[in-house]
Amino acid sequence: MGWLAEALLFLVPFLAYAAWRRLNPGIEPGPRLLLAAAAGVVLALAALLWFGLSRSLEAGIYVPPHLQDGHMVPGHTEPARPSAAHP
Repeated sequence: MGWLAEALLFLVPFLAYAAWRRLNPGIEPGPRLLLAAAAGVVLALAALLWFGLSRSLEAGIYVPPHLQDGHMVPGHTEPARPSAAHP
C-alpha cells in the first residue's frame, strides 16, 4: 500500500500542471515561473549533494543494529582492529 502513496506523491505535480493547462488553455507559463522552477531544481540538487557528502560513515567496521539486553542498539562503525597476522 505504501507504493500507492509514493506513486501519488510522484504524480501530483504532473496532475496539477495538467489541470492548470486544461483550465487555462491559451496561457503559457511566464518567465518568472520558469526561473523559479529552475531555481528550485538547482537548490534541490545542491541540497541532495550536500546531504550525501555530509552523511558519510567514518572508516572502520560497520556494526549493524542489534538487540542488547532487551534494548535496540543502532548501527554504527567501530575502528578497524589491527589483525594479528600482520605485525
